[in-house]
Amino acid sequence: MPDTPQIGPDEVQKVARLSRLEVRDEEAPALAGELCAILAFMEGLRSVDVEGVRPMTHPDDEVNRLAEDEPSGTLSRDAFLAMAPETMGPFVRVPKVIDGGGSA
Repeated sequence: MPDTPQIGPDEVQKVARLSRLEVRDEEAPALAGELCAILAFMEGLRSVDVEGVRPMTHPDDEVNRLAEDEPSGTLSRDAFLAMAPETMGPFVRVPKVIDGGGSA
């Protein structure tokens, strides 16, 4: 297995700057160690023999069950309005969702 590249605090700061992330100088050494560990793990994955393993896009082969969209049962307007928490005439009253909320 090839040597894993060593990343120092200067490289961490360079990557952070390119990524537009703010990294304090005291954080850089710890992040350098974490990045080195990640790269070492990735190198370990490269050594895994995957010959004959079928590629997959998802670990679960389940598919969605698509049912026909058929209406079933209807409510009268009065029954529907009776279930609403608040009404305003023949309408259901809902909270205002534009400009910070509030009520209608």
